[in-house]
Amino acid sequence: VRDPSADAPNLAAVTDEVDVVITLNGPAPAGGSPIRVSGAAPAVLSFPGLPNNTVVGPAGGLEATFPVASNPAARTVSQDTLSATPTLGDQPAQAVINIRRLTLSTPALNPTQIIGGGISTATVTLSDPAPARGAVLGLVVNGRLRYEDAQGNVITSLNVPAGARNATFRVRPEGVLLSTNVPVTVTETVS
Repeated sequence: VRDPSADAPNLAAVTDEVDVVITLNGPAPAGGSPIRVSGAAPAVLSFPGLPNNTVVGPAGGLEATFPVASNPAARTVSQDTLSATPTLGDQPAQAVINIRRLTLSTPALNPTQIIGGGISTATVTLSDPAPARGAVLGLVVNGRLRYEDAQGNVITSLNVPAGARNATFRVRPEGVLLSTNVPVTVTETVS
């Protein structure tokens, strides 16, 4: 087995997924070539759809492709080592998967001041584009503000589409507020 190579060199530190290709040293035998894959750091990487974390290079084939996903534990590391160990006597190989941490800006409000019944639009910006599956941000409900989508539905989380860096939502005061500052808080990506 030669070094695994990822189609995308980085995974986001949220539930992100990339396809990895393993190149065999020669054609796989009849019945295929089982290859066990693993990450060095516990709980950082997972391999969706691979029973027992084993991918099978098809009979006669020179490559095997499989998904590698980052888990919530990826928020605590900047990289992990992916290992591929064939079960039929070939040499194991390793590749480093870089994990980029997405950070959030403080929500930008427009307008910055609203009166009862008024609406402000909040924009949140990620440090990097959202991963292929998008990102979900948590909205901290404080009882004095109502968070809404563009249609006016109450929301407690915000979806950032794949490849996007910005997402918007509406903020509306709940009940009667005296002149006061109320924080709008968005939490780290939750999925």
